[in-house]
Amino acid sequence: MARRRWVFRMVSFVSITAVILCFIVAWRRDALIVNHQIRTLSEAVTDIQGTLDEIGRLPAEVPELHHTPLAYYATDADRYYAINTEAPVILAAMPRISLLLGEDGHAVILYKQGKVWAEWMSATDYERAKWQQDQEIEAFEQERSEQPLILP
Repeated sequence: MARRRWVFRMVSFVSITAVILCFIVAWRRDALIVNHQIRTLSEAVTDIQGTLDEIGRLPAEVPELHHTPLAYYATDADRYYAINTEAPVILAAMPRISLLLGEDGHAVILYKQGKVWAEWMSATDYERAKWQQDQEIEAFEQERSEQPLILP
């Protein structure tokens, strides 16, 4: 009977340890993927910030990302809105990345008042922020189109 208890305890211990180790490995994988995605965008962020500081405008094309495709890059209207608002604006986003433990998401490039940076957004937050941004840009463009044209 004692031997059965010992075998049961050992099997339980090994099983629990294996589950904990799997959890740690999955958590670490998610963290590495998120960090890698943000690091991938950091070179583009540096290039965008350099262009912005040099000419005072956001570049029309995203800098080279070493064979990493973007799911989204800001249009002319998005970039004009970004320069004229105080709210953070999503300039670029990488494709959605699936995580094992966390919520899927996107690495994004954000702009606010002359500063450009990269961060991770959950898919829900990204969709919400992108939808809100599109609505604000539409309202901004509507307001601009109602103003009389001023010629130099």
